[in-house]
Amino acid sequence: MVTLEQDPRRVALSRRAVELLQSTIPIECRAADVAAAEAWPEQPSIVAALHACGAAADAIIGQTIMSKARVLLLVPCCTSNAVTAAAQAQDVAKRLGIPSQAPVRRRFIQAFVDAERTWRLEAAGYETEVVEFVAATVTPHNLLWRSRLVAEPKRMAAARRAHEALARAPGGQMQGAATQAMW
Repeated sequence: MVTLEQDPRRVALSRRAVELLQSTIPIECRAADVAAAEAWPEQPSIVAALHACGAAADAIIGQTIMSKARVLLLVPCCTSNAVTAAAQAQDVAKRLGIPSQAPVRRRFIQAFVDAERTWRLEAAGYETEVVEFVAATVTPHNLLWRSRLVAEPKRMAAARRAHEALARAPGGQMQGAATQAMW
């Protein structure tokens, strides 16, 4: 088992926790950014990411796809303009006349980002369920992506078309990691 964490203090705490566990399963705690391909184990079986903030969720999706991990369990957190799809969603919201009041605009942007992430995984061959894993009263970031690599060609083609349609939404083409990480 390998953990990735960029905060050295948290890595040290994780290593100490591993010692206290006295697990018979080897656990390696690596200090690294989740976007760094060289930090990832070769062909991981299961990728689990809890509280993946902003662009980290997209980096995890990209690395999961690149490594062809069998399963992804992802709980994204906050969404900022560092997320490629969020920046496009802002443009789309303006063009569609989505009200600028924060609660309305934020929901639209989050739905757009969530749709982009789901279609990207599906287009890469991952059968994906998005479910609430805790009540919204616990955290507003309560969605879990359960994705399993099945690589079913018809499903992938349909998802690719949906992802491309989303990328063509008013406001311009999606660029950067979101589209590059798919292939």
